[in-house]
Amino acid sequence: MKVNSTTVIEQRQKKYSEKLKDPRWQRMRLEILNRDDFTCQICYDKESTLHVHHKLYKRGAEPWEYEPDLLVTLCEDCHEEEELELKEYEYLLIQELRRIFYADNLRELAGGFSCLKPHLNHFSSHHLATAIANALHDQAINNALTDRYLYTNNKQSEYYKAEEAVCAPVT
Repeated sequence: MKVNSTTVIEQRQKKYSEKLKDPRWQRMRLEILNRDDFTCQICYDKESTLHVHHKLYKRGAEPWEYEPDLLVTLCEDCHEEEELELKEYEYLLIQELRRIFYADNLRELAGGFSCLKPHLNHFSSHHLATAIANALHDQAINNALTDRYLYTNNKQSEYYKAEEAVCAPVT
């Protein structure tokens, strides 16, 4: 028997909407709304209907089983826009990353991004994304990062070259 995919999606949505009535989700939702001062974290609207948005989904996790930093308050309009645009922008980002990097490079890059996490308390994601985008477009910053990388990775070999030059017999 062939299952209608629309019916399956509707069933999942119904189950999910039931989970949002669970007291554990209601408690978590209220914590996030309080943390964000009942304000949309994208447009700073305090008047519209607010949603608590999951920044990502973990397979098998219940809505209330997420770390607070993976949840954010969004107004209805921003939440809808986020849901619609996220897949498109993720696709574009992945395409660009695949064009430039190999799998191991992506692992390193992901590790670098995880180091940004402590700094996220001081900057909005918008400011951080803008800073990274500007840095990627700025040739002087690109040159400085390249020089820093080369300096760090060649420091040891340059030290040994300098030692060899000092110890080399004068002719």
